[in-house]
Amino acid sequence: MNLMVIDIASLLILGYKLALLTFSLGTLIYALPVPWRGVKIWGPRLIWDSIAATILISTYYVLLTISNKIPLLFGGSWSYFISWLKSLIFFTLSLKELVILAYTAARALGPLKALTSLLWPIDRLSNILWIFIATIYGLSSFVRSYYYLLIGLGIVLYSMPFRLGRNVGAWFIAFAIVFNAGLPLLPVFISGFYTGQGGSVSPIINYGLVYTQVNITDLSHMPINYGIVNFYIIKESKRVLVASYIVSQDGLLESNFSGSYVPLPSETPLYAYLDLNSVYIPLSPYPLTTADLKVKGNSYAISLVAKNIIWHKGDLILLTNSTNINVLSYNVNSVEVNINDNNSYYLEISAPKKCHYNINITGSIERVKKGSWVWLGVQGSFEKIEIKGKSHVFLTTDSSCQVAPEYPKTYDYYVNFLGNGIFLDINFIRSVILLYLTLPLLYLFMLFSISYALARLIGGRERIIPRFI
Repeated sequence: MNLMVIDIASLLILGYKLALLTFSLGTLIYALPVPWRGVKIWGPRLIWDSIAATILISTYYVLLTISNKIPLLFGGSWSYFISWLKSLIFFTLSLKELVILAYTAARALGPLKALTSLLWPIDRLSNILWIFIATIYGLSSFVRSYYYLLIGLGIVLYSMPFRLGRNVGAWFIAFAIVFNAGLPLLPVFISGFYTGQGGSVSPIINYGLVYTQVNITDLSHMPINYGIVNFYIIKESKRVLVASYIVSQDGLLESNFSGSYVPLPSETPLYAYLDLNSVYIPLSPYPLTTADLKVKGNSYAISLVAKNIIWHKGDLILLTNSTNINVLSYNVNSVEVNINDNNSYYLEISAPKKCHYNINITGSIERVKKGSWVWLGVQGSFEKIEIKGKSHVFLTTDSSCQVAPEYPKTYDYYVNFLGNGIFLDINFIRSVILLYLTLPLLYLFMLFSISYALARLIGGRERIIPRFI
């Protein structure tokens, strides 16, 4: 990671120095006592070029963030794209195996040997698909790995005096931005054409896929270090469970299959709940969408907050249904809060056995209810205190309150819900040319056209894309 930062920093510094050189040459030409129009015209051109290059250098990280954020806003991600590419590989393998088996069977049966000519179109189709797979895989790998360097190199070329590298630099910048933002959206573009194809469609077409780090915290922004988070979607006015992950010791969700980067839907709102001590707690933002994800290098991250949990230590949690809470101070052993609510609300302390605590409440207590609970093999008790009006709360504990729940297996969105994300349906063969060749090629040409237009917009004037007509 440090090498990447040094390389980018060096490129940006070089671009800045070239921009200064361009500006200096422009002012020098302005000052020359030469009445030649062909020479003097370069004065304002070089000054403007240096200003444009400086603007690009200053907005480099903004351009990266925008390029990485666009796919999320439209329900796409590199994870979704890779899953789509895998489905294309699986389909092409099956098609090639079918052709080989048919060739073998036909040649073994002498009278039917002439029928092998009927397999030629299918064989050619599988070959074309393999060429397409190799091309798009190479393109996606190159863009995903080096888009930030392409933008930096493009800025350096763009900053060269007398527009020596302006056109190529503009094309590098435009290509990197557009393809880094556009390629992950290819499956989203194709999914819009599945509706009219008939047959059963894999859920990934409707819900999408993104891998992200998810951090779970309480209202005091302390990472919660245990529990289960369930993710739901709304389908036909009913909640459908799509994923369930365990909260690790550092507050990150963990999957048995992908570690701390967990798969989630990217094209539909998600409703997340924390299952803790037999209490189901909604997590904010509610609902969660990919627009809430933060770009983290080439990946994504988000922090989900259990706003109903004021504070926790180990398995001890302090809950409330009030929304007007002011945390005065907190540390690993205590928390002090003011609740500025004029209505009735409750405080609940949920703790495992042998977890000792002391709570002092200043306010109008209406009722106290106590009970016990059992959750994932852990036994504990709760104390529910109903209060009306403003209150002051001070909670302390001198116990570790650590427990070891008997967690079930995670319900992985990609593996369990999607079934490894296969896109194919029973009627897919009849539309393979449209969905796996025509539409992807059309989309790639569209991205090239947008790149060309963006390159022209930022100053590229010469033709980079070959002219076909």
